[in-house]
Amino acid sequence: MLNTMQEEVRCLVLPLAGGALLVPNTCIAEVAAYAAPSPVEAGREWLLGTVEWRGLRMPLVSFEALRGGPLPEAAGRARIAVFNSVGAAEEVSFYGVLLQDIPRLQRVVVEELAAGSAEGPYTIAETVIAGQVLTIPDLDGLEREVGKVQF
Repeated sequence: MLNTMQEEVRCLVLPLAGGALLVPNTCIAEVAAYAAPSPVEAGREWLLGTVEWRGLRMPLVSFEALRGGPLPEAAGRARIAVFNSVGAAEEVSFYGVLLQDIPRLQRVVVEELAAGSAEGPYTIAETVIAGQVLTIPDLDGLEREVGKVQF
């Protein structure tokens, strides 16, 4: 008998200004309430500053600005996605990405991901699920970039 079940990945859709990221649930330690970041002298526009999370100071990143887009303002329902380190930069344990709204769960069939193509820096692929264009970020590249900054 053939196994007709398709492999699914539990993911989160992370709303950004003018788009959304698609990441596996395991990448996210927590979705935290937005807190205004403390400024840092890093000289990088995409680094919004640092925020406190569970007693740690972690960098807060604008994915849109990192990719060369405009720096977004935090919306009324803004959140911070706290990413677990993937090991690409030893100096980074956790980092936050500014979200514009509350994330939503999304089950994704693996074959849907294979159909996407890469568009832009810090991106593995872009795919369309349920009519929405979703960016699959290059978490290794993002983490390496965050690891270059002294804060």
